[in-house]
Amino acid sequence: MKKYKHLHLVVILLASCASSPVQQGENLIAVNKIINTSHIKKPIRRNTADSQDLITKIEKRMRPSLDDLCIEYKIDCDWEISQEINMTFNAYATIKDGKKKIVLFTGLVSGVHYEEELAFVLAHEIAHHVSNHINESKLRGYAGMALGGVVGASVGDPISGALYGAAVARNSFSVSQEIEADLIASKILTNAEYDLNKAKMVLLRMNRMGSSFYTEWLASHPSGPDRILKFEEHANEINY
Repeated sequence: MKKYKHLHLVVILLASCASSPVQQGENLIAVNKIINTSHIKKPIRRNTADSQDLITKIEKRMRPSLDDLCIEYKIDCDWEISQEINMTFNAYATIKDGKKKIVLFTGLVSGVHYEEELAFVLAHEIAHHVSNHINESKLRGYAGMALGGVVGASVGDPISGALYGAAVARNSFSVSQEIEADLIASKILTNAEYDLNKAKMVLLRMNRMGSSFYTEWLASHPSGPDRILKFEEHANEINY
């Protein structure tokens, strides 16, 4: 990978133009205090049927807010929400065969306590569809592939360079998308009259899991003090 060092730096530099660290002195200290001192209630273990009932309840409660959002963004609210029987703490948004899909793992649904926690995750994944993040990520991957191919060709290995460039580009731009999705999700929950303080518990829960509880959702969704600080900023802006 040493021969792609320059490629990695170029892509990271481009990503830095789209996002910047939010860790700021006293604010970061305050957030770390919240993380370390907040009482997080134990998850409510739900069976598949109870989980589906909860998902349906949340979607029904958020529906008026989602309809308004889709009108604002001029898109169709036509995503399909489903459960996957898997005890991993995970959820994701995808497009398959031209259809927008959101998948919630049973390990996530039964791994939270408050309804607001699951509502936030669901709204976050919906926000990825609303903001067209999935297609944006594909385009960035293609751009990274092209750049990687050029750099790879200079060292005699354009194919590996292209693959590496695509992977780096996708990962480098993900943080700004996650923060945007969090903001939209916070607005959805506020309009649905959910308690953002309870919703925030899922971020604190993820942070407490840390590296000893590695999951795909934790890998692709930043969960440290930066994200919690941004969440607090969004909540203050929305309620101002």
